[in-house]
Amino acid sequence: MESRGSSDQEEEHIVQVREALMCPDGEKFEGLRTARFLNYTTTSIDDDVFELPLDAFAYRPEAIDPANWSAKISFPGWGSPSVNWIEWVNAMEERHAPVWRKSGVHDAIMSSRYQIKKQDDLVMALVEKWCIETNTFIFSWGEATVTLEDMFVLGGFSVIGNNAMSPVKREDMKEVEEKMKKAKREIEAELGKRCCVSSWMKEMMNSGNEIEHEAFMVSWLTRFVFPNSADLVKDTLFPAAIQLAKGRKLALAPAVLAGIYHDLGLLKEQLAGYSEKETAVVKSPFQFVQVWAYERIMGLQPPGQPSQLKPGEPRLARWHQHGGGQDSYGYPEDVRAVLDSAKESFDYRPYTKPLNNFKFPRFYLEDDCWVRVRSDDKSIVSFGRCLRFSKLVGFDCTEPEPYYPHRVALQFGYDQDVPGLVPARVETPELAWRDYIRPISDDMLYIPARLHEADVTVGYIRWWKLSVSILQSEAKKLSHKALASPPRQKPVTVIPDATTTTTAKAASFSPVKWKPSSAKAEGKKPEWVQRSPPKWKKSPDRSSRVAADDVKDLKGVLRGSGGSKSQSHVTFQLPGSSPGRSPSSPSQTHTLSAKQTGKMIFSHVQVSLLIPSLLWIEFLHFICRFSCQETENVTSGRKHSQTIEPIS
Repeated sequence: MESRGSSDQEEEHIVQVREALMCPDGEKFEGLRTARFLNYTTTSIDDDVFELPLDAFAYRPEAIDPANWSAKISFPGWGSPSVNWIEWVNAMEERHAPVWRKSGVHDAIMSSRYQIKKQDDLVMALVEKWCIETNTFIFSWGEATVTLEDMFVLGGFSVIGNNAMSPVKREDMKEVEEKMKKAKREIEAELGKRCCVSSWMKEMMNSGNEIEHEAFMVSWLTRFVFPNSADLVKDTLFPAAIQLAKGRKLALAPAVLAGIYHDLGLLKEQLAGYSEKETAVVKSPFQFVQVWAYERIMGLQPPGQPSQLKPGEPRLARWHQHGGGQDSYGYPEDVRAVLDSAKESFDYRPYTKPLNNFKFPRFYLEDDCWVRVRSDDKSIVSFGRCLRFSKLVGFDCTEPEPYYPHRVALQFGYDQDVPGLVPARVETPELAWRDYIRPISDDMLYIPARLHEADVTVGYIRWWKLSVSILQSEAKKLSHKALASPPRQKPVTVIPDATTTTTAKAASFSPVKWKPSSAKAEGKKPEWVQRSPPKWKKSPDRSSRVAADDVKDLKGVLRGSGGSKSQSHVTFQLPGSSPGRSPSSPSQTHTLSAKQTGKMIFSHVQVSLLIPSLLWIEFLHFICRFSCQETENVTSGRKHSQTIEPIS
């Protein structure tokens, strides 16, 4: 269980252990200690870094009225329980609570009784921070995202279990499915239109029908888990409803999170001006994004929010009826400012803090330790799934969504280092699911203590500050120009291959340059390479170049190590390959759909962001300050942190 090496087997390990220079508060240098990182963080200056894409800082221009922008978004997936629904939930819970707990949906169903009022300014501000390429929020002070842990603890959805989209195979379940289809056809014949949830509930609620429990599950899945814009009852949800009603556990967490990621990207497209539709339809249960922000940022929490839950209440009940606008309870007028200044108040691990009547998941241990991973220990396996890179398969989603926990390791209690690239993988829904459910190869898994607060490395601080200072300045100017114009045609993405030459010429593309994603992957093709969108090409001139004698290799400087090389000028090039989008067959020509190209809004734009002279001088002063501080701390005889030995 030591640090990750170069072998494929070692790369499967979830946790890396190695000595690293750490900054506990992100500013003050502490010293060298044993640190624990999630897999796919960089381990040397030779590793390729998954740089921040340019769309990370695409802001809405101040000239755009937030009310007008919000009016172009529809939220059919935002759960709004009716009185009849609450009554049905309470009645069914009395009879079927043990089955719900067995199938892992008890808290998720009970959460559907609570109303989360939508805060439009907060939703917009979060969308501005969303990065489609990393599926994370990029704040000026750090990176964070909604994770599988949030879906498990906050949403009450299971991380493990059968595929939520799989059909039923047992004969008794197939018979129930036929009865449900027949009931739906009868309702449609009587009404003369397609069956919606309201009509379905009117027929099935408290009817004593032999399939009432399954009918209830369909209503819940349709309204609060996998909603659709027309609120129609779909046959495709019948298998999931039947399995849940029989006590079978389904992995709903990855499916729900995939939908949320998809819709965050959809909204970012709308904000960026790439959407071809006037109205964006958000079908996922988007209230979890708003509550995610409530849980973590003190400045966003409504005054007087309850500090405890009633016995048996799910976590979501804490935010019932809170939100809804400034006039309701004095919500902050400038939500953007709150997000930008949340560095000190951001709670990376809110679910580990005491809350009356909240039951901690079993994987929140009081002391940090190594635990043995057993397939029958569902709690540890669930936490392992939250920590591991995967492609999430959503309902009715044609493309799996990448999940990068190593970019937000602090949210799980692990130390944070510079994020590296993830090897390309085939991303069909079937193969993505098989990869998601593969056994955890670690014999022993390190789990941090419940109240442990992790640190970041010196290299990460240097990389982050320099990346943000340059990209934010450049991207904001570009995005303001782009967002002020009418909707633009999305750039076409191609894979650089011999078979793409004709296609590239036909599209008036300039030759595409790329490099292998890592030294180990030399000779392999990267996942995606994109040409700069029209009007976004920046031609470097002589005045923006830096002499080779004045500069060392930027990568070596960022990692705080030697072995640097001289270059004719310094460029900040966005990654030519991304771990988020891989073709099923690299040897074939690919023309992306509108959805796929939309997910590449500004990312992978190969722009030379050349450091201006004043900024370069400031950067050199910054490096000198860190170097001097490191020398003083190392020579002061500071003791290293104690390492934690594995439990036998």
